[in-house]
Order: sequence, then structure tokens, then C-alpha cells
Amino acid sequence: MCLLIDIGNTRLKWAVKRPNGIHSGRAFFLKSQPLHRSFGLAWKNLERPTRVIAANVAGAAIAEQLSQWIRLQWALDVEFVCSRRQDHGVRIAYPDPSKLGVDRWVCLLALRHFYLLPACVVDCGTAITLDVLEETGNHRGGVIMPGLELMKASLLQGTSEIADSCGAGRVRLADNTGEAIESGGILAAAGLVEMVLRDLEREADASFSLIITGGDARRVVAQLARRAILAPDLVLQGLAVMI
Repeated sequence: MCLLIDIGNTRLKWAVKRPNGIHSGRAFFLKSQPLHRSFGLAWKNLERPTRVIAANVAGAAIAEQLSQWIRLQWALDVEFVCSRRQDHGVRIAYPDPSKLGVDRWVCLLALRHFYLLPACVVDCGTAITLDVLEETGNHRGGVIMPGLELMKASLLQGTSEIADSCGAGRVRLADNTGEAIESGGILAAAGLVEMVLRDLEREADASFSLIITGGDARRVVAQLARRAILAPDLVLQGLAVMI
């Protein structure tokens, strides 16, 4: 049994990989309580894994806390993955692979092994990232924009007379500022996806699969005119490829 860990900017998701498949556990927020307590609640009663493999975009301090807990609990070292120029059938477009976020790299591995190519993957998290993978496994490149909450926070911080109000989550021409802000962010994200895919498919004269992951994935998918596959555990799927 292998323990797979996806450490995002705000949440930690995990799963165990057994011979019969991947089994996801309950995700938790990184700042909800001291991390050692969250680790204990999640894994204290878990059988000892043979390997612990992690993708981390939350920084060195969290990586060190995780490493210490795993060593004390199971006398194992965490295998932190890093982006590679070419591996597991994927070749990235970045000249310097260290500049591609490891979460994006691992999502590309999942695309290559579990989904129909060519494909576009969108991760709707703290940031919204979009990457394109060709049938050959070549990464065409990607786009990054602020996530929905970052867009809202930036607008609130950069203006003087907008109240910090939340809309009801409906996307529409709003009659109040809170819902207008919510609608603007979601429509901006959905519009980015639609425009990139339109241009890709026109250029290639081919259809692209669309796979969407991340905490705000459902909100964005609801505004798309095209079919999308929701893949909440895409990073964990990609980590499983590396075993």
C-alpha cells in the first residue's frame, strides 16, 4: 500500500493506492488546526505504507512538518516529486522544468494515462491553471490566472467603496455588488476556458477533451457550453502513475 499526498495552497488531499485501485481519504484544510493534529486524525490508524509520495506547492515549512510526522509514525522518508522535462510519456513545453508547478506536472501525467488525448486540463484552485497536452504526450503550454477567491480579494483590496459582500452563487446580471463580483469571476474563468479551446480546436481541426479539477471546478463547469469531465482527485491519479 502506498500513501499518495496532494498538498495544495489551502487543502491537503490524500489517497491510498492498493492493488485494487486508489481509495481517497478525507481532505483537510492546512490552517484549520496544527498540522500534526490533522496528520494524526487522518493517518494515525492507517496501516504502515510501503511508500509515501507527495506533490507539494505549499512551501518548505509544510513539507518539513509532513516529513517529521511520517518519520516518527512509520520511519519512512516522504518522496516529494518534482517536475521533469520528460517522463512517463509526457514532455513539457517549459525549457526549465523547475518553473512548472509540480501540481500541473502531475496533472499532465494523469491526462496522459487516464484520459482521451488531445486534452485540456483546468485546475480551479487558489490559482486557475490551464494546460494542453497533445496526443503524442507533448505539453503545448499553459495559462495561469487568479482563482475565484483571489479575483474577489484583489477587487476588494483595490477599490474603496465596494463592500466585502458575498453573492448567492448564482451567475447573472446582478442587481447588487456582491453577486456582480461573484458573477464576474466565474464568467471570466469560464470565458478563458471556452476561448482557449475554441482557438485550439480551430487550429488543430480536432476535438479536445476537457478535464477540470480543483475546489471551484463545479462552479466553472456550470457555466460552460461544452462537456467537461470533473476529476477532483486528478493530482492523486497522477501520483499513482509514478509508482
